[in-house]
Amino acid sequence: MKYVIILVLLADPIYIPFDSTLDCFEQGQEIIETISTYQTEEENLLMDQGWYTPKGKLVYGFYCK
Repeated sequence: MKYVIILVLLADPIYIPFDSTLDCFEQGQEIIETISTYQTEEENLLMDQGWYTPKGKLVYGFYCK
C-alpha cells in the first residue's frame, strides 16, 4: 500500500493512505492545508512563518512512499 507521509518537527510522521485520484503533491498539499494553519511572522511574533498544527508543531514537508 502507498502512503502520503507528513513530516512534523519534533513529532512522529503522520501516515495517510495514498488516494490514486490525485498525485503526490496535490494530496500532500491538501492534507497539510487540512491539518494545519499557515502563520506569517506578522500574525504571530512568537513563531516563524510556516504551517503549524493546532498544537503549535511545525509541519515541514511530505513525501509519498
